[in-house]
Amino acid sequence: MPRVLYAWSGLPQMPEVALHLMQTIGWEPVLWISYAHQERRVRELFPATPWQDLEDAFIGIPIPGVNSAQPPTLDADLLLRLQSYLPRLMNQMNRFGPPDHFLYDERESFARNLLFQWHEALMNTTPDVVFFEEPPNSPYNYALYVLCRELRIRTVYLNATSIEGRSLLRECIEQPPLRLGETMQKTPVDHSSAAIPEKLRRAVAALTESQDFTHRYMQDQADYDARQIAAVMPKRPLGALKWLTIKVAHGLNIKKWPLFIRNYRASHIRSTPTRVIRRKLPGIPMGTRVCTVGELNDYKTRARAIKEHLRADYIRRCEEPDYANDHYVYFPLHYRPERTSNPDGGVFYDQIIPLAMISEALPPNWKIYVKEHPSQLGMALEGECGRTTQYY
Repeated sequence: MPRVLYAWSGLPQMPEVALHLMQTIGWEPVLWISYAHQERRVRELFPATPWQDLEDAFIGIPIPGVNSAQPPTLDADLLLRLQSYLPRLMNQMNRFGPPDHFLYDERESFARNLLFQWHEALMNTTPDVVFFEEPPNSPYNYALYVLCRELRIRTVYLNATSIEGRSLLRECIEQPPLRLGETMQKTPVDHSSAAIPEKLRRAVAALTESQDFTHRYMQDQADYDARQIAAVMPKRPLGALKWLTIKVAHGLNIKKWPLFIRNYRASHIRSTPTRVIRRKLPGIPMGTRVCTVGELNDYKTRARAIKEHLRADYIRRCEEPDYANDHYVYFPLHYRPERTSNPDGGVFYDQIIPLAMISEALPPNWKIYVKEHPSQLGMALEGECGRTTQYY
């Protein structure tokens, strides 16, 4: 009976899917990782299967009943093979906060602990397959993925597409989706085929035929930004004062306030404990789930100030292209941190590398027009984690 480790994000139907797989093809769950709201259902269906909160997995907390307090180290040969993955693994830690929140030595230590922890988990649970709900694009599941690759444990994951409700099944980042190439070779693409459901046919047409197509997630971000701007724009006499106060507050670096003011805010004004969700606050070790509301609000204020500073720096460097007279290559940047650049980009996860290669390959007098991704500096996402002014 194949043994399966489920690394899920908590889609509500997945416990039933796993139960169906166990009953039909004999897949036996040996470890389950998901959001806390799914714990009860998983334990009902698979009472003997160890379970871990996904948020604990993200920050490297050991798995109850699976990991020891001090996971054993890896042998030198395996450590040497894992070195090639280390830059991408450490770069993915940008998801936890701005680069100066998570310093190099801290990242290296966290990466090492993740590899030790997940290697011990694989040795103790001995899965034949590790099934991810989504592409392994965060430190915890990427560490698990690369260990599986080196230990020759099969991986399977769902890769969402631009068509809502449709996913592809994949085994590894470096190869195309399973059976997709064979299917396309055997079956010519015919958008008018009656065999294609109408909903799917309309979705494909929107992607291939529209002149002004906008991905749904991009429209959602634009709507969010519009609501945020509308919330702080002056609408009445007192609105102007409120708007000015917010702008001043965002422009100040709270970390430079006098120490007695910071202590007063932390201990008396906003000292209520709260849980940190995938955040690395400066000076607080990775693996800490509790901070104060004040510390978390300080982070959000600083994140917004960083994005405003990045936007100003980027705009200052922009120039109007001369399309009529220039020979040029257009290079739109990917949003970071995001799966499309890391890990899907492989060695090109740092987009400076392909830019440098293109620059060397171009004839004299050619230019490269580089454009920032619209999501990078928007308020809806976490662009403060993926860029610095040094990058521009």
